[in-house]
Amino acid sequence: MANETTKQTPLSNLSIALMLAGIAALIVICFLPTTGYFFAQDDFGLMYEANFSLKSSMAITFGTAPGQFRPLTKYLYFRLMYPLFGLNPLPYHIVSLLLHFMNCVLIYFLLRRLKISQVPALIVTLVFALHVGFLNVISWVSCIQQLLSELLALITLHLAVRAQGRRRLFFTVAATVAYVLALSAMEQTFAVPLFLGLFFFLRGKAQPFKERIGRALKPTWPLLAIMVVYLLFIFFRRGIPKAGPYDFAIGWNVLSNILTYLEWMFNVSIEMPFRFATYSTGVTAVHFLILLIIIYNIARGRRNVVILGLSFYIMALLPVLFLQGHKAFTHNYVPAFGMLYLVAPVIEDLYSVVSRAGPRFVRVSVATIVVMLAIISYTKVRINETNTIGLDRKLPRNVVFRRASIARNAYDDLMRNKADIYKDGNLVMVYPGDTSWYVQNVIAAVSDGDAFKLFFSAPKLKVQFHADKESLPEYPVRSAVFFFDYRGHCYTIEEMRARQAE
Repeated sequence: MANETTKQTPLSNLSIALMLAGIAALIVICFLPTTGYFFAQDDFGLMYEANFSLKSSMAITFGTAPGQFRPLTKYLYFRLMYPLFGLNPLPYHIVSLLLHFMNCVLIYFLLRRLKISQVPALIVTLVFALHVGFLNVISWVSCIQQLLSELLALITLHLAVRAQGRRRLFFTVAATVAYVLALSAMEQTFAVPLFLGLFFFLRGKAQPFKERIGRALKPTWPLLAIMVVYLLFIFFRRGIPKAGPYDFAIGWNVLSNILTYLEWMFNVSIEMPFRFATYSTGVTAVHFLILLIIIYNIARGRRNVVILGLSFYIMALLPVLFLQGHKAFTHNYVPAFGMLYLVAPVIEDLYSVVSRAGPRFVRVSVATIVVMLAIISYTKVRINETNTIGLDRKLPRNVVFRRASIARNAYDDLMRNKADIYKDGNLVMVYPGDTSWYVQNVIAAVSDGDAFKLFFSAPKLKVQFHADKESLPEYPVRSAVFFFDYRGHCYTIEEMRARQAE
């Protein structure tokens, strides 16, 4: 790795603080448009379960049904936030932006702890901060799962490394608590102790093998013990899903998944698809770029960097690598640090070369990189807001933005007629024609009706969706009936008749 003394004078703490503040400002500028979006799909279900269906929520969280174990982010977070802020999405978005920035700060200092010099570490951190592939993580309220789990995983790493020095007991206990919380936020953090053990083992390369094993186990055994208990709980208490979007399988899907996620990790031109689809990425130029980075690092004597970087990335991806059909950009957020660490030494070498041209050239080069990353990120956010369906069917390109827009339309229209709602009665939502993709899009946007229960603060409200051409002699007693279109706009019977008469 290039020696920092061969570069410019080390930056002061004030300069580092100002640059991190600059990254925070760029995050706000690039992702500010996302704060104007309403809740969408899973958001409503999580808020409803956490606040109005405690028994069901506890059964989902701690029961024996196969699935995810995320009590911190699928229950507690929404249990705390909803009573405070209700259906005002802005505070939730502010929390997401703040957590993303905190993750950036922790990534910077972790890179520094791994001997990456200051400016290259800042550049790599900026790439993570503005990566458009994390658009949904930052803008979708439900992705508190990725944001908070990454924060807690990074805190665990920092504390565990500190436990090697003074106040060992304090930092060991703190790291253990942080790791337990990380596991309760998202399962992609399970391998943190394995990464730490590998890090400590490789760091003691001058020692005999047995001593290196002891060096690796001594600071990590509490975390490893918790990891084992967690995995036993998941595999033997919860079980592995055998159906649905999280259906596990071992086959070509694993190779397809890893290729897809690697391609996304280095793709700065991502546009979220108009329709959610199952992606399948073959070998692309991006994969050859990654291979070249690996070969370059090995040639430069950085075998440990390659081992640690790839290990962290693959281990954090393991919980989703075996899924058959659920690929999502969001799954790359937690593993990203592994790839950042793999790239950081290459950026460091390039920076060392540029530094020879003088301080002015360095400043211009760094400023150019910052501006380019900011322009790409901001532009892609706006592109994903673009209407793509047609002149008469305007909805954003991005799935989450689209469904948030649909839910906002439904909320605004229904609030104008909330006096007609029986909170312990029936809400019949009538859609035109067959159950088309557009209809299913609306139903998904409102989380199969949980959104309406939240709109009216009516947990006992019974919601049913009904096609207008189906036979329904009479609506249930104490019913409110609304017609809705593909954009989520809702109309009373009188409004619908008036529209038809026009």
